[in-house]
Amino acid sequence: MTRCRLHVFPPGDDDVDGEPEEIREMREEMETVFDDLFTKTDAAPIQDTSREWVSDVFEEAEGLDRVDDFEERCLEIYPDADVLRTRQGRDVIDGRAEEQGYEEAIILQVTYAIST
Repeated sequence: MTRCRLHVFPPGDDDVDGEPEEIREMREEMETVFDDLFTKTDAAPIQDTSREWVSDVFEEAEGLDRVDDFEERCLEIYPDADVLRTRQGRDVIDGRAEEQGYEEAIILQVTYAIST
């Protein structure tokens, strides 16, 4: 069974149209949904240069429905955003799969950058 970890990159404040308070509330709502579906950990970020939420390790078969649910909720919170989902082997990223205790990173990036 493949062990996975979800890595979420929420949109930056400058990417979202709206008042600062509204933008903060949207991000907090998204973070609350993340916390409801996953156990957040401070371990093993992919990037150190942007905000990133990292879930605890889960078995692929047991967690993909939660990833789907989270992606759907992101689109409800940020209807004008694109949610990009990718997967990459942890060893491909940095050679630390065994050390981090999982093989596959599921990466969700909520972005306005590719909108036309």
